[in-house]
Amino acid sequence: MVMVNKDLEKKLINLIKDKAKMSDEQINIMIKETMEEYNNLLDFSGALVIIAKNYDIDLSPFDGTNDSGKDVKFTSVKDIKGDSKDINIVGLISEILPLKSYKKKDNSDGFYFKFEVQDKTDTIPVIAWEPLHNLLDLPDFKIGSIVKILSAHAKKGLKDQIELHLSKNSQVELEPSEVDNKLLPTEFVDLAFTELNSINSPQ
Repeated sequence: MVMVNKDLEKKLINLIKDKAKMSDEQINIMIKETMEEYNNLLDFSGALVIIAKNYDIDLSPFDGTNDSGKDVKFTSVKDIKGDSKDINIVGLISEILPLKSYKKKDNSDGFYFKFEVQDKTDTIPVIAWEPLHNLLDLPDFKIGSIVKILSAHAKKGLKDQIELHLSKNSQVELEPSEVDNKLLPTEFVDLAFTELNSINSPQ
């Protein structure tokens, strides 16, 4: 999602008020409804951005900055090391696996799923833990979509393969309004499509 600090949040609210001729109360109701529509996956700022896009408001002044207003620095997949925190990447979704469940310590059900992101340098598995498992419900979350991931945690998984883990503190933006194409793969390998073709191909 577009990163918006409190000062920029107020500016964005004013832009929406001017463009849509709405009161503060009307905007707050719309933000609440938008958050509910996305299963509360979006925070206040994320819902605000969705509303702004619906009113064709230019979001470029709000894109590519973190909460302190500094430029977000992205790491190439090939440069990600194990046990690294606050990893930011941009790439294309190349594979999506089904939702899985597990038992928490309190015996309640938890949910997660795995997908794969490919940038210009390599591919990496990404594990989305709840509440980000609800990404599967979003229409733009599909193979081939551009995805921007912020504040992920890198860990070594099976066979020492490095994985990115998304928690409640991570942020995900699908089809960002602006992205540096130099970070994206020049040749996109759709793993699911490739696997399907290999199954259907005659031996």
